[in-house]
Amino acid sequence: MINGYYFKKMHINEKGTFAAEVADATAPFAATMPALAAYKKTVDDRLAIYRKSLEKLSMVDLSSLIESDDDHRDNGLTNLRDYAQLCTERKNAAWAQAGQLIVNTYRKIGWDMDRMAYADETTRVDTLLSMLKNEPELRQAVETIQAQEWVTEIEEAQASFKQHSTARVDKTAAQEAKSNTVQAAKELGEAIAKEFRFIESEIEFYNKAELKDLVFKLNTIIAKYVTLQKQRATRSENDQNATTK
Repeated sequence: MINGYYFKKMHINEKGTFAAEVADATAPFAATMPALAAYKKTVDDRLAIYRKSLEKLSMVDLSSLIESDDDHRDNGLTNLRDYAQLCTERKNAAWAQAGQLIVNTYRKIGWDMDRMAYADETTRVDTLLSMLKNEPELRQAVETIQAQEWVTEIEEAQASFKQHSTARVDKTAAQEAKSNTVQAAKELGEAIAKEFRFIESEIEFYNKAELKDLVFKLNTIIAKYVTLQKQRATRSENDQNATTK
């Protein structure tokens, strides 16, 4: 019969791929068996809802991306600032003057803007980038000390930060999306379980021999996911053992 597959232990994305593989394997048999087709349709419908919930969840769960954007932005800010400060010590007068001009700009806008709160830092970075782009002396200073790479890094990180910040919704919506995904996963798992029970009953009580080929295909799929679960369990156990040594 159909082997155990431990749906609840699957990772969030694995649940969707498992359900899709089950649906693909079932499709040829459901084409000639209306009762099985009805169970398959339920799985398909629940899978569509589950995928939609994952899409919404990915839209609201942007905190890690925002943090990464801010890290890149901070790196660009400190690299440009520290590099300009080093250039003030150059013997070449043009380099020294250019470096000093950029250093003075930092002092005017905020020397440690990379340590400020997101909103304050974003405003100050906008001001810095505007000045570096629109003031001829500062544009020339950046060109003189060949610092455009750092400016570009700040620009790209700032743009990405703004994009992800705008897309992020409040915590209530994020919690709702997570709750919806959990519920969708539960309903998907129940639909798969009902379909499997129907298949087994058709074989057991009505001797539907053709479904034995489907069971073989399903068990092949299940074996792959069970192997993944066992590998994760082994890695987790090894990590725990390593931390206790």
